[in-house]
Amino acid sequence: MRIVVDASAIVQFIAHEDEDRIAAVLAERHELHVPAVCDVEVVGGLSKHVHNAWLSPDEAREALIDYVSMPLARHLHVGHVARTFELSANFASADASYVALAEALEAGLLTLDRSLGRSVRRHTAVAVFP
Repeated sequence: MRIVVDASAIVQFIAHEDEDRIAAVLAERHELHVPAVCDVEVVGGLSKHVHNAWLSPDEAREALIDYVSMPLARHLHVGHVARTFELSANFASADASYVALAEALEAGLLTLDRSLGRSVRRHTAVAVFP
């Protein structure tokens, strides 16, 4: 099954927070996909962890190494810009890019952002995990 993984799930996984629940979902899926914006969002999420002293700078660097080592297919936005724009009526632009990619790939969406999950369920046919 194809699955688009959002930055909220990735950051918690590589920061070793809620790791078991995410690992269980990731272990079942073989094709993992992210839009290019995910790289920037992961860096931002790890920066927040360092700023709040949830991770040391060294731990954040290790988490980044773990992130770039993940078997993720990264997708440019150019093919999904129009749909991302349409979805931005109901989602933040970055969130819309995950949803547009999931729709294009006929994939599910793995997110730990409850608000995003609710909106995806309300406004699209994309399956949401967990």
